[in-house]
Parts: sequence; structure tokens; C-alpha cells
Amino acid sequence: MPKEALSYLEAIDKFSSYFSSDDDLYIGSFYEFIRDVWAYGFSRPEEFALRYVELICNDVEDMLNKPLDNKYYCATLPRGMRKSSILGYGFCVYRLLDMKVDVTIPYISYSEAMAMKHTTEIKRHIRSNPKLSFMIDRAPQSDSSCRYSVGGRYIEVDPMGLFSFKRGTHSDGGALCDDLLPDPENVLNLSEILKVSDHFFKETIYIPNKGAPLIVLGTPMVPGDLLTLLPTDERFFTRVLPALNPMPLEYPDWEVLAPEIRDKEWLLREQRAHPAAFAAEFMLAPYSTGQAYITDDEIKLVENPKLKSLDPHEYHDLDSDFTFAAMDIGKKRHPTHI
Repeated sequence: MPKEALSYLEAIDKFSSYFSSDDDLYIGSFYEFIRDVWAYGFSRPEEFALRYVELICNDVEDMLNKPLDNKYYCATLPRGMRKSSILGYGFCVYRLLDMKVDVTIPYISYSEAMAMKHTTEIKRHIRSNPKLSFMIDRAPQSDSSCRYSVGGRYIEVDPMGLFSFKRGTHSDGGALCDDLLPDPENVLNLSEILKVSDHFFKETIYIPNKGAPLIVLGTPMVPGDLLTLLPTDERFFTRVLPALNPMPLEYPDWEVLAPEIRDKEWLLREQRAHPAAFAAEFMLAPYSTGQAYITDDEIKLVENPKLKSLDPHEYHDLDSDFTFAAMDIGKKRHPTHI
């Protein structure tokens, strides 16, 4: 009897259907998966059981369990707090394993090259994780092609550039947006940053099918960019956790976000040495406010919440000595200020 001829990928699928399965792996809640499974692909797994990790994982779990048509979550955390490792890479793998069907999750960054760096990291941590050895790599020769067979089914994380993915792309698995904003080389040039927000609300937000999650990660660049707009969008649940006093109202005793990673003494020393960089990287203030001549806090001190903005395109019959308007045209490369 002649032997059945199989292609390489067909052989992998057949092998995985007989010899690999995630049935014996307890997935549990998202936090349980991060703490008990995903953490073991990293050199310091104990950091995946910290207080803030449980908080953000429970945020996502609550969102997944709510009967919502739109499940949108936005998280902003300081440098070094593993936001991509947990809410980006870890969530993608958790979602792929938990759904128990063939599924693809788009991983979207400002550029496709940036997205491919993220999928390369996902592959690296899967490869180094002994608890995920049942995941059979379908593209072992590629560093960034994140395609696996698990128990005979096909799962994938697909790297995409924000402006290069095909219109009409949809996913039952959801979508992950990480590093959507360009590097802050010139924060006064707002055209690209505004273009990101416009494209996100017209295209990206509609990639997840009904009931599928959308998670957005990153660091704000300028007031009014995407990551400063999403906390005001009622469709999104947002979590902003600075390195110092992360939740003063809910937890007044929580002085430092993760003292096991960056303790209070280290943070205060960095703040004194580089206040502008510290404000952006650890207190999550937009980069541009750290480079401004007048700080955000200084402006807020003289703001009058009772004053109203007037529409410059309408006539206003005013009887007041305290109404002023001015315009600074600026150079061609800078925005107009009014």
C-alpha cells in the first residue's frame, strides 16, 4: 500500500493533532494564565504576580466577560513595567489558546517593521516557555512569522502596519494595537500624530468583529493625541498607572506602582536628575509637555473652568473688556496657535 505524500505544513498539522494538545493545560483566567503559564518564558517570572499585573489582567477579564458589542481597553504604563509582554504578547497567546478554534489576531503598530519586532518577541517567549512546548511552530525559519498548530488547529498573530493593512480586515480573535504613535522626534509636527487618530477611528477600531476585544497600549506624545483622547471616549475602559501614586483615590496607600521593579528611592532620584524625561517615561505626561516652556501643571493653576470657548466662525455680541484673541502664524513647519 503506497504511503500518503504530505507537504511540510500538512505533516506538522497531522503531527500536532496526534501528539500536541492544550487540553491538559489549565488556561484559567487571564491573570492565572499570565502568572502561572506565560511568566515562565521570562527570566523573572515573579514579576508577573505583582499587584499592578493582577489589576490590569482583571480589567481585561472583566471586559471579556461583559456582554458588550464593543470590548475596548486602553492601558498606559511606565517604561519597564512589561505592558507589551503582558497585555500585548501574553494576551494574544491567551486569547488564541482560550478560543479553541482556528483564529488570527492582528498585531498593529505604527509601521509593519515595528509590529514584526513584537511578533518576534512573542515567538521568542513561546520558544523559551516549557509550559507551551505543545505549540508547534509552522514557520520555524522565520523570526517574525508567528504561526502555530495546536491540537490540529491553526492559530496566528499577524503583524500589520497601521496604514498598510488591507481595508476590510476583521477578526473574531480581536486586535492588539501597540506603539501606534510615531517616535517623538519632532513633537511640534502634529500631522502624523493627527493622521494616526483619524485612521484609528475610521479603520482600526472596526477590525474586531462584534464581541471581540480591542486592546491599545502605548505612551502619549502630545496633548490631543490618540492616547490622550481614548480616556475621554465612553466606549473605552482605560487604565493609566504612573510610577508614583498610581491610584490615589482608590488606594491612598499605594505610593509606588511596583517597588519590586523600581523602588521609591530610585524613582525620586531619577525625577531629580531628569525631570522632563521622568515625567514622560514614568509619570505618563505627553512628551511635548516635558519640553514646553510652561508646564501643564502651571497652566492648570491659572485656568478658569467657568470660562467658555467661543466659536470663531460665528458673530458674538459681547459686552466685556476681558475678551481677547490672538494668532501666531508660526513657521511653515509648526502648527498655528490661537
